[in-house]
Amino acid sequence: MRSRTIEVKRAKAGEFQRNRLNPKTHDTTQLDILGELLDKFGVVGGIIVYRSERNNNEWTLFDGHGRQELNPDVEYDVTYTDLTDQDVDKLSMMYDRITARATPDAEVEAELLKDIDLDGHLLLFARDIAEEDDISVELLAGLTDFELEEDLNQVQFQEYDEGVENTVKMITCPLCHGEFPK
Repeated sequence: MRSRTIEVKRAKAGEFQRNRLNPKTHDTTQLDILGELLDKFGVVGGIIVYRSERNNNEWTLFDGHGRQELNPDVEYDVTYTDLTDQDVDKLSMMYDRITARATPDAEVEAELLKDIDLDGHLLLFARDIAEEDDISVELLAGLTDFELEEDLNQVQFQEYDEGVENTVKMITCPLCHGEFPK
């Protein structure tokens, strides 16, 4: 199997062009979670770039758009590849989805969740994982001093206007999972 890596070196995420045909976007909750992961654990993975003919042969992001959006001044290990625009167009449709379709082992996840210390969005994300994978939420109870009720009391929502319900995009509250207009 051939390697598409030309070299790996450090660079700031903001030094690269965005791929305008990247079909994946990150909402603010995902960016908050990513930011908290980076704050808690540091940089543990690099970004991937390629020379894009569509971007005047500039180095362009294949993987790392969210990290660039979050903070373009952070340095990462950058994998420079010989991928083409056509390669990236095909890969970008499948790259993260393969991992997303992996079948989680609920017992292993439950064991891992017992011993982690999370708060804020990371705890909410862990609770989502537990819920999606049928892991008892009670297993998460001792993870942190985070109080869900206190955080719910701090959330401010705008009043709902029923006259626009079919024209407004809905968002899901990361705390209670309720649907609200954006």
